[in-house]
Amino acid sequence: MGILPVKKKCYNYYIRSSLCCQTSEEERRKNRLGTAFTSTSLLTADGIGSTTRKSNMTDCDVIVVGAGISGLSAAKWLVENGISVIVLEARDRVGGRTLTKRDPKVGYVDIGGAYVGPTQDRILRMAKELGVETYSIRQDADILLYSNRRRIRFGFCDAPQQNLIKDMDINHINSLIDKMGEEIPNEAPWKAPNADAWDTMSFQTFLEKNCWTRSGQNHFNYFVNINTAGDAYETSLLGLLWYVKQCGGTKRIDSTKNGAQERKFKGGSQQISERLAQKLGDSVVITNSPVVGINQEAKDYVLLYTLKGREYKFIHYEEKNWMEDEYAGGCYTTVYAPGFFTRYGKVLREPIGKLHFAGTETATRWSGYMDGAVEAGERAAREILCKMDKITEDKIWLPEPPSKDVVAEPMEKTFFEEYTPSISGLLKIMTFSTFVGLASFVFMQYKIFTIEF
Repeated sequence: MGILPVKKKCYNYYIRSSLCCQTSEEERRKNRLGTAFTSTSLLTADGIGSTTRKSNMTDCDVIVVGAGISGLSAAKWLVENGISVIVLEARDRVGGRTLTKRDPKVGYVDIGGAYVGPTQDRILRMAKELGVETYSIRQDADILLYSNRRRIRFGFCDAPQQNLIKDMDINHINSLIDKMGEEIPNEAPWKAPNADAWDTMSFQTFLEKNCWTRSGQNHFNYFVNINTAGDAYETSLLGLLWYVKQCGGTKRIDSTKNGAQERKFKGGSQQISERLAQKLGDSVVITNSPVVGINQEAKDYVLLYTLKGREYKFIHYEEKNWMEDEYAGGCYTTVYAPGFFTRYGKVLREPIGKLHFAGTETATRWSGYMDGAVEAGERAAREILCKMDKITEDKIWLPEPPSKDVVAEPMEKTFFEEYTPSISGLLKIMTFSTFVGLASFVFMQYKIFTIEF
């Protein structure tokens, strides 16, 4: 998603969201769509800022590229602060990586971003403002797992196969991930004390060094697959540690109740973008054509970019391969490869000239989620307002008050999680106990022998 602040005089003949010469809504709509096509063509061939446009196109302060949650959140914030905005979207719909499939026979299903939970306060605030309610995910049904031609049935919150040694291994790695994550700043993971060492190592290598059991390693491979749609071997240890930390830790990101998967939106998550677009009105333009070039000459401010993608399935079988989506290129979010954060992390949110970046990947909390998309869009909008001298720099990053409707409870550790040793710790205890026992036995035998002698 991109925001493009510009000098109004450069857009006197460029984009107009409503035309005073039009007499009907249908004509205005057709003209708006036609303008969008022309504008995108201009971006491709001549770049933004050309003064050869028709005189029926209005000027604007900011162009937002991408009508997903992040782009529309940015546009909303700007409009509410008196800034004129045009939103350009390459698809024929709004929503980005949120997509709700509606069917009169079965209702609706999200095949993009779907889940929301406690501490995701920005998206919850946005949904409440737009009149979109949430509902809790069912946890009373059993799950069937088919593996190696076997069917395993287990409870919603239970592990498929109970194994004390494996559970000890998993508990140890979870604790290690959370403990290491405490050293990582949310806003700048590359500044962590061990950033260089952790960023050169893949999460797979970390598992091979610290996870004793094959089943434990498999568990964390699934953990990475489920939470990032990537693989452990291609994910930086630093990137994974940061990703989990900024979502609240292993329990928060992995849990349903009181966690990231606690709720969904009634009617589907795409409603957030649809209602934002309705709220913005003529500020939103569906283009069906991507912006592929920007000429920054003769303008004061410029753009934001957002990435799009994600896949989901449900009872009435629907699927979407987000890898085939031309404008998303994958889902759910970016996988940070070894070396990325320490080399490029510091410029992730840094503007390039007048081009400002948003999108959930640039968030510092719940990055990769809908909540991160709202944070990133609103932050990028405030960057623009700061450059326009509308706000001071200390107002760019604003805290979000906790939701009063979806209250977060502390993630308490169980007795097992708190006090169970790692496998290596258990072996050390067993070795020490064996040594002490053997020494005691030898000592007692020596005493008995001495007394008898």
